[in-house]
Formats: sequence, C-alpha cells, structure tokens
Amino acid sequence: MSSPTLYQQIRRTLTDEIMSGRYAAGDKFPPENELCDRFGVSRQTVREAIRELQSRGLLKRRRGAGTIVCGRQDPTLFVQEIDTLGRLFDAAQDTRLDRKSEGLIVVREGLADLLGCKSGESWLRFAGLRWHVKRNIKLCWTEIFVARKYADVRRHVTEQTSGIFTLLEKHFGVMPTRLEQEISAVAIDAKHAAELDCDAGSPGLFVLRRYFDPADELYQIAISLYPADRFTMKTQLLRQAGA
Repeated sequence: MSSPTLYQQIRRTLTDEIMSGRYAAGDKFPPENELCDRFGVSRQTVREAIRELQSRGLLKRRRGAGTIVCGRQDPTLFVQEIDTLGRLFDAAQDTRLDRKSEGLIVVREGLADLLGCKSGESWLRFAGLRWHVKRNIKLCWTEIFVARKYADVRRHVTEQTSGIFTLLEKHFGVMPTRLEQEISAVAIDAKHAAELDCDAGSPGLFVLRRYFDPADELYQIAISLYPADRFTMKTQLLRQAGA
C-alpha cells in the first residue's frame, strides 16, 4: 500500500492544528514561503495542501489580506481521495471499527443480490460503527463480509483494527487487484439513525464495495451507511495515452 503523499501529510498536520485552535477564525494563515521552510517542501506541495484546506472550508483567500482561517469546523468529517487502491486504504487508517456483532451467516437470496455473491454461501460478517480516531466521532454504520475460507481472520481483529483488508493481506497474503464501488443516496432509517446520532429520514450515502483477488474472485464486501454531512468522495481520473 502506498504511503500518504507529502501534501497529504502536510494537510493533515495543518488540519489538526486548525481544529485544535492553534489558528483562530479570522487569523492570517502563515504564508506559503514560511510553510515551505517549515516542512522542507516545494511551493507546489504547499499550494496543493492549502487548496485542500480551502475546499474543506477551513481556509479562504482574501484579496489584499492573504489566506485567512475560517474556523475550526470542517464541514465534512471524512474525505476520501481516490485515484489508486492504495489511496483508498490510506483513508481507513484514520478510523477504527467498533464491532457490535460478528459471526458466520448463510447469505439468503435478497442479501446475495445486494452483495453480488451466491445465495446459500457462508460468509463471515462483522457489523458495527466506524469512528474517526482523532475526532472521536461516529462516521458510519458498516457491515463487512469476508469469504468463508478466510474466516479465521476474526482471531486477529482487535479494538484498534482499522481495516479488515489489511489483516487479510497480512495473515493470508490476499489483496485486491480490482474493486467495484456503488454509491447511492438514501434516507437513513430509524434504527441506524439512533446508532449514528442523526435524525431518522435524514439524507445519507450508502456505499457498497466489492473486493476481488488476483484470480478475480470476490473475497470481501463492505457496505457502509453515512449521514450525508460526514462523508465526501473525491475521485481523480486521468486520461490514458491513446484514449
């Protein structure tokens, strides 16, 4: 898995400093050259980090005044920046899974249609709340399904586990080479609204991901339900030569 890029590391550091109150709303933010010296990086890297902070509403440029701090409230709690599978997995490191239930299940027809697996198959299921570690905030309700042959992964899951996929790679040597993702707008039902501390019927995002191994076999499925203000997906698509 790829490590966070330089601008991502800088963005995270600066976000934490703004959220902690080091920079108050209305303060002038340090200029680019000062940040370049502090982090030992190029102006382009600093500009990319600042651009991300602006897109999240933490900073704004004011003509004649430079860059100004908007405040401590990041309008989106969790932003995933996706252009490779590695970036997807990096994002999970900021979270932890609070398991409410786990165990083997037999997938019935209706659920099989949703998950994209075969009816009657046995899968290991984890269900619970995913939390943002640093902010201690509930991000989503999530359910993770693991192929039966990897069910022993449950022995390695702890309270500090961020992603099941990392354990599958570490202990079984299986890693995804292809991922399918579906995102739908939904109204959050009363049961999950109570778990997520939001209003029943409020807007949410339903995210379904299917993970395929090098043999193109489905081995993990994850479904997550986010309140709409707690999740943003950013995708970067590059044109291939000749396309």
